[in-house]
Amino acid sequence: MKLKNYFGLTPIFILPIAISATVFTIWKEQGISNYSSTQINEELLTGNSEQGLSVRGNFNPYQDLPPIAGERKRTTNKYAFNLQSSPLPVSRSLLPLSQGVEIPTMTWQNTRLPDWHQIAFAKMPAITESGSFQAPPGVSEKLGYNPSRSWNIGQTPDAFMILGDFQDSFQLQQFSLTDISQIVGLDFSQVNLASFGVVKFQTLNNLVNAIPDLKDIPVDKVQPIFDLLSQELSTSFNANQSLNELLQESPHLGNLSLASLNLESYNIDSIPGLLTIPIGTFEKWQGVYIDEIPGLSNVPFSQFPNPINPVGAEVGIVDIAFGTDEQQRNRTISGSTKQGFAVPCKKDCAHIELSGSASVVGKAWISGKYQLVEGGKGILGSVSGGKEPTGRHPFGDAFKVAVWDVSEVDGMMSQALFFRICMRNRFVDLGCTPYFIGPVPFMNYREKESIFLGVVD
Repeated sequence: MKLKNYFGLTPIFILPIAISATVFTIWKEQGISNYSSTQINEELLTGNSEQGLSVRGNFNPYQDLPPIAGERKRTTNKYAFNLQSSPLPVSRSLLPLSQGVEIPTMTWQNTRLPDWHQIAFAKMPAITESGSFQAPPGVSEKLGYNPSRSWNIGQTPDAFMILGDFQDSFQLQQFSLTDISQIVGLDFSQVNLASFGVVKFQTLNNLVNAIPDLKDIPVDKVQPIFDLLSQELSTSFNANQSLNELLQESPHLGNLSLASLNLESYNIDSIPGLLTIPIGTFEKWQGVYIDEIPGLSNVPFSQFPNPINPVGAEVGIVDIAFGTDEQQRNRTISGSTKQGFAVPCKKDCAHIELSGSASVVGKAWISGKYQLVEGGKGILGSVSGGKEPTGRHPFGDAFKVAVWDVSEVDGMMSQALFFRICMRNRFVDLGCTPYFIGPVPFMNYREKESIFLGVVD
């Protein structure tokens, strides 16, 4: 039986942990060979896990939910990247997890679940720690885009996560702008070409490859292309010929980049076919931020090309909340994909003890605020020292769910989400970092409340 301290709050210890992560970059003409390294020194916790669990059974409480329309206006957060190759200090400051947006929920078998039909990237709670990631030297050249980034307290995930981070989980690259508009109700007459983040990466050759029908249209019928040629060529050209004819006569013009135009002066539909082509058809789409795709920040998670779904169907009960005085907890359901989800805890074992079925009764879900486990995969697996907060993947591998703050006195606990960075294109696969970008506040629970756990072996 648990004895609570009724004379004061259980102290919460924040352990500054200096984590040195060596990121190995391997180079060769066609792959990986030469090792070089850069160090990322991080203060306090960083973490999260690798690619994950498979769905068992056909449980999907969200499948019959009706569609919604309407776009929520949002503010895009802009920030500069630090591109230096010297050791990068990552500073983090904290806000209480209780602040922020409340997660919408639905009820399934007397258990609260996130209502993913009402949750979108822009509507998620804001991250409560600032941090940054510096890509190793040469990575940007290999990928064709710069995956380095920073994130600040108060930003929602759409401002610091890019499409490539979710190419296997949510598969957002399968969306076209028309698809997104049908979900959130975009008014394309109010959207300019600069707001579609893939455009700045495209050359004329890239455009023709992505939109084959474009090559047969006369140059003067596509205003951005006509203006690009007029701006870059010192001699006159036949604007009545098709783009294909022009590029056959002067192949070097295919390397002209649309980034040299003032893209804000053109409407999004000024390039025929642009609205209906899947985002993943365009070159370097992996490096585009979520909030750089019009409307995508407001698409509910339940309507992604690969919608979010529960993984498994196990439900437990938050029996007792324990603080950091707890030691030596061997029977757990928390961990990582790399280490498994029964990682013991030796000290500072704040956790919730579960009751319920035989598979969970008496087991602990350890707080990721105090225990790090192994995570990540591939070259990027060494970022953050190869560590992430202990936790679980009840909703797949797009993010990790961690027990975070635990109040023994109040009999309560909060969860937090952690995200990872993944880098892969047609030519190179650098893997994924541990889940170290967070915490993003998630759900709160009281003792004796049921909690969705997913798959428990």
